This record gives sequence, structure tokens and C-alpha cells, in this order.
Amino acid sequence: MGKRFILGKKNIMNAFCSLLIFAAFFCLLEAKAGEAAGPEVVVKGSVVNIRSGPGTNHPVLGQVKQGERLAATSKAGDWYAVRLPDGKQGWIAGWLVTALGSPLSNSSGSTGQSPGGQPAQQVKEGSGFDGRQAVVKGSVVNVRSGPGTNYPVISQVKVNDRLPVLGKTGEWYKVGLAAGNSGWIAGWLVEIKNLPAPQEGSGNRPQAGDSRLVVKGDGVNIRSGPGTNHGILTQVSRGARLPVLDRQADWYKIQLPGGGSGWIVAWYVAEEPASPPPPQEAPPSAKPAPAPVIPAPGPKENAPQDNNKDPRLPAKNGPQTGQSGEQTAATIKVTVSKEDNLTKVKIVSTQEVTYNIFRLRQPERLVMDLHGARPGELPPELTVDSAAVSRLRIGWFSRDPDITRLVFDLKERAVYKVKATGDQKNVELDIFIPNLKDALAGKKIVLDPGHGGNDPGAIGPTGLKEKEVNLDVARRAYALLGGYGARVVLTRNGDEEIDLYARSQKANAAGADLFVSIHMNANSSPSLKGTSTYYARSGEDKAQRLEKSRQLANELQASLVDALGLEDKGVRQADFVVLRETAIPAVLIEAAFLSNPEEEKLLASASFREKIARAIVEGIGNYFLGSMGS
Repeated sequence: MGKRFILGKKNIMNAFCSLLIFAAFFCLLEAKAGEAAGPEVVVKGSVVNIRSGPGTNHPVLGQVKQGERLAATSKAGDWYAVRLPDGKQGWIAGWLVTALGSPLSNSSGSTGQSPGGQPAQQVKEGSGFDGRQAVVKGSVVNVRSGPGTNYPVISQVKVNDRLPVLGKTGEWYKVGLAAGNSGWIAGWLVEIKNLPAPQEGSGNRPQAGDSRLVVKGDGVNIRSGPGTNHGILTQVSRGARLPVLDRQADWYKIQLPGGGSGWIVAWYVAEEPASPPPPQEAPPSAKPAPAPVIPAPGPKENAPQDNNKDPRLPAKNGPQTGQSGEQTAATIKVTVSKEDNLTKVKIVSTQEVTYNIFRLRQPERLVMDLHGARPGELPPELTVDSAAVSRLRIGWFSRDPDITRLVFDLKERAVYKVKATGDQKNVELDIFIPNLKDALAGKKIVLDPGHGGNDPGAIGPTGLKEKEVNLDVARRAYALLGGYGARVVLTRNGDEEIDLYARSQKANAAGADLFVSIHMNANSSPSLKGTSTYYARSGEDKAQRLEKSRQLANELQASLVDALGLEDKGVRQADFVVLRETAIPAVLIEAAFLSNPEEEKLLASASFREKIARAIVEGIGNYFLGSMGS
């Protein structure tokens, strides 16, 4: 009886233990199932770094391989916070993974931080001007694409510049820029000031002629609609006065000097009552026809300017005034002569003038605005028929302030050089078709096809690898440059992995004239597309090299945008190793987005890769042409 009781007791205990084990196993399965249902990322790259924070400036904690699945806990910008197999936390680049499960919004979860290291505060995409201005305190301050120092520099501003505040994240302010787009600036480098609230008036929309806008920025874009997603029609200069036709949110619809209308962002204008038209200076028959509204260049108005060379600098002394106190404008004479491949333009003014010069494409034109000048008795059009220029059109682009516009219709892509006398009364402009052989012969150039070997770089939706595209483009550019007499060095000529520092060391040891690193871009958002070019960040010890790098980046970006027809994402600065460590003028191009299905399809095409290579060669040639002569 006792023995039977003991056996029964043992059976009960065994059954109870089995029940506990089963319950624990069930709970574990349930937990695993719960984890699997949450957000995950699948690694796309062959070997991908896990970092301690959301950015390439953070240390590497470890690596994961293609196909691994990681639980995602939060997101900051284009980076995912993930849980590793050993239980540790880390960050992985969004463009190197495929997200599964419930989508994560930026900065979700308690651990979410912005890439700048600040707790991420949500700023609405459509947030508008909040009635405050950020007044710049530093002499030259960077404006970045996001709220942190690890974001790319998209523009620079100077001391006392005033920028409209659009939002805030941590210690960073979102501010409006002259182009109508926005960027982020460090709060410790600006002073925030409140502006008086605008008067609402009767609530009716402004009628044409009721008021005018005075432009407060340099090179401000006029767009076809109220937003930066609309095309650029032209640019206007500081001091221009434009009649108001309508207003929507932070945008004014204005009447253009040459006829037609467009939209301008509100934070770079001030509204004033319309004044009666100025007295007629000459009979109507003597007035030159106003220049047509000509589309102006894209987002380059925010590129850092060299104050010693920028033709858009204001005059040292203001316009001369008569005894009555009214400003008097200069009158000008323009003569054009031809010398072989060279078209020489000489502009003589009765008093000091300043000028702004820029190129336009499709069709090719060169535009020069002379500020403080009237065309006088100049004809509205001159036939030139030189090697580079078919004709010159002249018009009174603006009468308050006075701006005379010269438009050179070009036969093909041309290069120009401009110089002015010390008194700013004489300006000479040389226009010519570039001869790439003269520019490139004997030059030593290092081409750096990015990635290689175990590092595929970006991988497109169909599996196209960046390393393969980079190498093919580099080989094509190598052949083209060699045909022009240049000596070219490739940092790699096969599918091999080369350390970033070794690439720079190879360029430095070669004694080359310049270095171009060739890449294709990628982003976790497949909708992003376009072309960008990078050069290193500023530094006093390398100012001359950086200035040459900036010039090279500008030429390459212009050439790539022209040739490829993709969105112009501009010239930017970044702290890439190959730019920072290379002791010669150095740039890194991102020709197109491999993560964008449309652009990946283009990059798979041999003809499109050839276009990229030819654009690189042309940009390098234009850089050397620009450094020749004055």
C-alpha cells in the first residue's frame, strides 16, 4: 500500500513537471511568434556594419551577413535600431536592408534619437513660417540637410543673415533658404528673434497693383507654382520690386518684369504699397523691348561663394545720386568682336555697375545681368555668328531697380571668362568652345571606382550591384581621358576590395592633378533620385585645395546634370575619407540612385554608363579650362 502510494506520488510529480515544461515551451513559442510579428529588417548587402549610433560617424560594433533577419526597434532618419542575436542593440543603414512587418516611423520607441544625437522631436513636413527669424552669429555657418553635424552641408550663410524659422528638433532649427527650400542650422550659432504678426487686412486676396514685394535675397527663384516641387522660371535679385497678384500660405504670386507671372517664397520678400510709375525718361519709341523671362539655373544659388571672385558682389559704393536725391542709373555700350574660336565682348559703363552671370540649358544660353544700368540706345538684338555665339539679345529686365540683361544664344556648350576693371566701369567677357584636348593633354588624373570585392556597395531592386556600375563607368572614362592625352590611374581595375585610406594613399603617391571617386547613390526610400557631387568640408590648413575641389565639384555636377537629365541635387560637402585624406583636389560623384527603380534601369544600360563617363570627362576638362588664363 505504502509502495503503491509512493509510486502514485512520483507519477503525479512527473506529470506536473511535464505540464510545467510544456507551459514554458508554449510561452516561449508565443513570445517568439510575437517577435516575428513585429518589424524586422533583412540584410541585403553581403557584409554590412552594425554601428553604435545612426550614422557612419559612429563606431562599428559588429557585422551581419546577407539574408540575416534582425528585429527593428526604432528608426532615425535612414537608419534602423536593431536587436542583434546576442541581445545587444545597434544601428544599420536603411538602404542596406529590406524592412518587413509593421512600418516604423522616424524616432519611434523610447530609444529613438536623431542622427545628430538629440532626442528626436517630430516636425511636420509642411510646417510653415512661425513668425520668428534666426539671425546668424558665426562668420560662415553651415546649413545641413538634417538636425545634426553628421548630415550633409547643403548651403552656407554669413553673419547677420536672417532666416525664417520653420521648426525645431533638439538644439537645431529648421530654416527657410533663398531657393524656397529648407535646411537645418545649429541653435548655438544663431539668435532667435520674434517678428511682429502680419496684418490680416480685410481678408481679401491682394489684387494686381495693390501692393508690391521688395526682394530681400540674392538670386531668389521664381517658380511656376506655390512650392519647391514646381519648376524654376527665372531668378530675381535683391532690391527688385514685383507687383503682387495672389498669395497661398508662404508663397506670393507675382507679376514678372518681362511679362507673365510666377511664385516667390514669402520669407525673402517684404510687402510695400505700390507707388505710381516713374516719370517717362524717353519717348516710347526709344525704349528697348524688355528681355523675355528666361528660366534660371536650379538649386545652385545656395552654393558657398568666393567673395574675391563672385561676380554677384554688391558695388562698393552705392549708385550715384543727383542733387535731387534721386538715384541715377548708368548707361552702357556693348561691342562684340570675333577672333578665331574666341568671342570677345566689351562692356563700357558711364559709372560703376555690378553683374551676375549664369548659364542656361536646352537651349544653350549665357545670361549676364548688369545691375544699376540701363541699355540706353542699344539695339534689342545683335547678330554675332561667331564660333560660339549666334546672337546677343539685350533688354531692360527691371526698371526699379535698373537691370539690363544680356542673353547670348550659344551654338553649343561654351566656356566663359569674365574680368572687370578696378573701377567696375569696364567688363570684358570671353566666350569660347572648349577644346578638351588642350585642357587634358598631359594631366594626371586618378579615378576611384567605389566599393569592390566583398563590398558590393548599393544593390538595386533587381540585384544590380553598385561596384560593377562604378568600375564600368571608370573604365569608360579612363579610355576617353586617355584619348585626349591624359594620364589616368585607376585605384582598382578589377573586382577587388580596397581600403578607403589606401585609395587616398594611392592618389597622393601618384602625384596627380585631381581625384574623382565614382559612386551611385542609394536610400531606403525608392522615390529618391537625382545627381549630386561632394567635396570635403572646410579647413584653414587646406583652404586652397578645398577651393579647387569646390570648383571641380561645380564643373562635374553641371556636366552630369546636363548629360544625364536627372534631378539636380546640388554640390554638397561631406567628411568622406577619400575626400578628407586625399592631398589633391578631390570630389565624389553620386551619378544616380541605384535604389530608384527608374534610375537602376538606366544604370543597367551601357549607353547610360557611357553618358556618365563622357560627362565626367567633360567636367574635368571644363575644370582645367577654367583654371587657364584669367
